[in-house]
Amino acid sequence: MSYAWGVALAVFAIAIVVGAFTQVSLYRRGLHIITPAQLVLRLITAGLLLLVIAMAFWGSIHPWSSPAQALTYWSGLIVAAVLAAVLALVDLRQVRFTRDAQEAQLYVELARDAARLPHKKPNNAPPTGPTNDD
Repeated sequence: MSYAWGVALAVFAIAIVVGAFTQVSLYRRGLHIITPAQLVLRLITAGLLLLVIAMAFWGSIHPWSSPAQALTYWSGLIVAAVLAAVLALVDLRQVRFTRDAQEAQLYVELARDAARLPHKKPNNAPPTGPTNDD
C-alpha cells in the first residue's frame, strides 16, 4: 500500500469522526432538527464507513493465503459499503420527508394568513374583512 493511500484513508476516517461528533453535539444543543432515530441512523452509517476504511487498510496490507480468502474479505467490504450507502439513502429520504412536511405546514400558515387579509369584491366594491374603524 502506498503512503498516499494510507494518508487518504486516515483523512477520511478523521472527517467521518468529526462529522459524527458534530452531529451529536448539534443534536444535544437542540440546534439540529433531526429525530433521535435519524441521529442513530447517522451514527450507524458513520460506524459502517469507519469499518469500510479499516477493512480497506487492513485488506491492502494483509498477505492473503488464498484467492478465496481475499475474495470473501473484499466481498464483505463491498457489502458493508453498500449497506452504508443504503442507510445514507434512507436518511436522505427521511430528511426529504421532514422538509416536505415543514413546507406543507408553511403553506397552511400562509393560507391562514392570506384568509385574514381584506379582500376586494369584484367591480370595485368596498373591501371586506377586518377593518381598523372599530
